[in-house]
Amino acid sequence: MTTFTFLTVLIGLLASASFLWATLKIRDVFHPLAYLMPMALFLYVFLPVELLRENLFSFSQFTAGELTKAQVLNASCVLALAIGILIGGRERGRTSPTPTTLLPRQVNRVFGIAIGLGVVGLAAFAVNVNNVGGLFEAYSQEKGGGTADSGYVRDAIFWSVSALAALTVCLRYDGVRSRYLAAGAFFAAPMVIHGLLGGRRGPTFIAFSILAAVYYLGRNKRPSLLIFVSGGALLGLLLLLIVTFRDQFRFGSDLFYKPTSTLETMMDQLNTERSETVERTLGADEFIYGVDVVTRFSEGRTDTIFWGRRVLTIMFVRPIPSQFWPTKYQDVGMERYLINVGLGGVDQYSSVANGAAPGFAADLFAEFGWGAIIAALCIGWGYGRVWKNARAVGGIWLVLYVLLISLSIFFVIQTLEAMLYRLLLTALPIVILWRMMVFRKHVSALRASPALSPVEALGR
Repeated sequence: MTTFTFLTVLIGLLASASFLWATLKIRDVFHPLAYLMPMALFLYVFLPVELLRENLFSFSQFTAGELTKAQVLNASCVLALAIGILIGGRERGRTSPTPTTLLPRQVNRVFGIAIGLGVVGLAAFAVNVNNVGGLFEAYSQEKGGGTADSGYVRDAIFWSVSALAALTVCLRYDGVRSRYLAAGAFFAAPMVIHGLLGGRRGPTFIAFSILAAVYYLGRNKRPSLLIFVSGGALLGLLLLLIVTFRDQFRFGSDLFYKPTSTLETMMDQLNTERSETVERTLGADEFIYGVDVVTRFSEGRTDTIFWGRRVLTIMFVRPIPSQFWPTKYQDVGMERYLINVGLGGVDQYSSVANGAAPGFAADLFAEFGWGAIIAALCIGWGYGRVWKNARAVGGIWLVLYVLLISLSIFFVIQTLEAMLYRLLLTALPIVILWRMMVFRKHVSALRASPALSPVEALGR
C-alpha cells in the first residue's frame, strides 16, 4: 500500500467515524459532522479512488510525492475541521444558555423580514431572466440563467435563501401554518429553477438542503437516520447526474419532455458517461485542481501565499460596485483575484478549466500556507458553536445555522471565498433587520416598562 493510498483510507475512516458519532452518539443528523464529513468523503476519497480506478493519475503532470503532499494536507485539514467542530460544540459549565423567547408580535416582525427579503429575491430573479429574453431563453441552453449588469442585481436572488432561513424562526415559535408554507414554496422557486434547469450543483444543493433544514429545524425535529441517509444519497446522485449529463438539465432536452425514459437511460449510462466525463474534463476535477493549487502555491513556486489578503478583499473590496471603482482589484494589488478567484492555473498550456474549484483544504493552503490546518480548526469551531447556539438559544442563531447548512457545499467542494461571500450576502441583511426590528424592540420595551416582567415587557 502506497502512502497516498494509506492517507486516502485514513480520510475515509476519519470521515465515516465522525459521521457515525454525530448521527448515532449525538443523534442529530443536522450536526455539522453529519453533513460536512460526507462531502469531505466525496472530495478526498471518492474522487481519488475514481481517478485511480480509471488510471487517470498517469495523465496528470503530478509526481507521487506531490500527490502525497496534497493528501497529507487534505487529511490534516479534515481532522482539524472535525476537532474544531467538537471543541466549538461541546457544553461548557453547568449553566445552560437562556433560550430566545419570541411572542406573536416578534414572530410577525420576523415574517415581515422574510417577506421583504423574499420579494426582493424573486424580483431579482425575474429581472435577470427578463434581461436575456425570458424563462425559456434563459434555461434552454446548458448552464443557462439570467444576468444583469449590476452584480448586486445578479446576486440578490440569494436573498430568497435569507427569506427561507428566516421562516425557520416563524415555524419554530408559531408552528406550521399555511402562510409560512406558501411563502417557503415561492421563495424556494428561484433556487430550484436555477439549479435544476440551469444544471448547477450549488443552487440545487441549496434549494433541497435549506428546505429540509427549515422544515425539520423549524419544527424542532430531526429526520430518522434512514431518511437522512436516503435523502442525502438521492441528492448526491442528483448532483452527480447534473455534472455528468448537464446538457439534459435545460428546457427542450429529452429529460424535459420524456423524464421517465430519459432518466432510466441516464441511470443505465451513468458509469460509462461518468468515466468519459472525468477523463475529458480532468483539469476541472476538484481533487486534481486541488493538487495543482497545493503544488503551485508551495514554497519556491511562482504563486505566492495570500496570507489573508484574499479574504479581506472578499469582505471589503468585492462588495464595492465595479461601476464606482472599475479597477478596484488592481488598485489594492489583487488583480490575481480575477483569475479563478486568485487560484490561477488557467493558461494556454494548462488543462485546468476556468471556474474550476480545488476544495477547502487546497484553497485554505493558498490563503494561509500550512496555517490552513489552523484555519480549518477555527472554521470547524465556528460551525460547532453556531450549531450549539442554534440548539440551545434559537432565535437568530437558528437562522444563521440554517444558512451555514445550505451554503456548506460551497465551502467543502469549492472554496472558502465562495461560501464567505454568499454568507455575508445572505446573513448580513437578516442580522441587521433582526437587530432593528426585533432586538431593539425588546430592549425598548424593557427600558420603558421596568416594573413589568421580561415576558410582559416583550409583548408590549
